[in-house]
Amino acid sequence: MSLIDSIVGFKAAQTTAEVQMAVAAKILKITQGQGQAAADMVAAANEHLEKAMSEMLEGMGSGYDGYA
Repeated sequence: MSLIDSIVGFKAAQTTAEVQMAVAAKILKITQGQGQAAADMVAAANEHLEKAMSEMLEGMGSGYDGYA
């Protein structure tokens, strides 16, 4: 294998690695966004659950402590 062939092979490997890193970074960015969306959905569901539980307990009228 000549020096030229070695340099061309190295450059091709370097370019491939750069593309793979760019793709990995993009995938990471997408999954982080999805993780934040899931966290936001869980937080919203928790708020609605707390509100529904408070309304239910108020409707019961007794001194029942549903949070205990």
